[in-house]
Amino acid sequence: MIKEKVLLIQRFYPNYREGLFDRLAKQINLYLICHSKSHKKIITPTDISKKTYVLNGFSVRVFDDIILFPFLLFQLIYINPDRIVTEGGKNTINNLLVVIFCKVFGKQYIIWDLGKGYIKETRYGFLKKTYLQIQRMIVLQSQKILTYNNTNIEYFKKIRPGKEVVALGNTIDTERINEVKKKNILANDIPDRILKQEKIFLYVGALNEKKKVHELSQILKYCTNFGLIIIGDGEENYKTRLKNSLIGVNYVMVGYKTIEDLAYYYKISDLVILPGLGGLTITQSYMFEVPVLCSRADGTEEEIIINNENGFIFQNIPEAQYFLANNSKADFKEMGRKGFKYVSSNFTISNYCQRFIDSVI
Repeated sequence: MIKEKVLLIQRFYPNYREGLFDRLAKQINLYLICHSKSHKKIITPTDISKKTYVLNGFSVRVFDDIILFPFLLFQLIYINPDRIVTEGGKNTINNLLVVIFCKVFGKQYIIWDLGKGYIKETRYGFLKKTYLQIQRMIVLQSQKILTYNNTNIEYFKKIRPGKEVVALGNTIDTERINEVKKKNILANDIPDRILKQEKIFLYVGALNEKKKVHELSQILKYCTNFGLIIIGDGEENYKTRLKNSLIGVNYVMVGYKTIEDLAYYYKISDLVILPGLGGLTITQSYMFEVPVLCSRADGTEEEIIINNENGFIFQNIPEAQYFLANNSKADFKEMGRKGFKYVSSNFTISNYCQRFIDSVI
């Protein structure tokens, strides 16, 4: 094990990061400061209290999803880490304390941030722009920036030309999915009116405005002989809007499902459709050998999806409709096979873990 102390500071501990954090803890001297409770779509592992690398210090949630660690400065002094890797974005207030600590004790730290280079800042109001200026100041003090894709490299390079920026990519616990696929877990919440259709389409993710799930009805407007399965949860107001948009569509909503449960739904599905931000669902779908039709989002999709080879990235709804009209069930199966091969060669959890260590240590 690498003996240098590496401290991670994250607002939350999402269950999709569990595989990464557990593996890192076995290879490096890892400490993790985070909020230990679930929040909205972020589900915290049930056994987080048993993870010895997690420091369950006092934290306060304010402004919905901003987490403050009041005693962070004291924790930093006590741990005395060799490397600090801290989440950016909405973690900016905590990062101010990190900057102070590093200045006083001569330490260096790394920002791990999505960047969101795809969002135009002209959409922001005065307060948001001010917050971004503070965030940029903190970025300037960092030794290095870790981000998810090449789009965000360009974003950070504009903020600070010459700053070292590394695109780690983004992945899920691919090894866990390979184990889940070996199990024969069934479900009884899919009605025959869905199962008997020629094609079954699947949506997996949060149900909210950013995901644009309500656009599924337009995307599927000219499709026939299909069933749609929607997996995920969200606010009741949006779910009501979604149901209204799907009037006349042969669909079923089955709520949130664990990774173990998801295997069955992927097994019976021909294609995953993601009208908005897709996130890790893209990689997850390919690991289950199901191709993806998605919109242009944060740039991650461009590094995984090869148009008309293992899926398709559409820029408008007519493009999505055309893709669906010109590909068969057999075409989708072949795309899923190619997608699995590509992801399992380039985006495994072990590869991601090693890239992280090489970038930090």
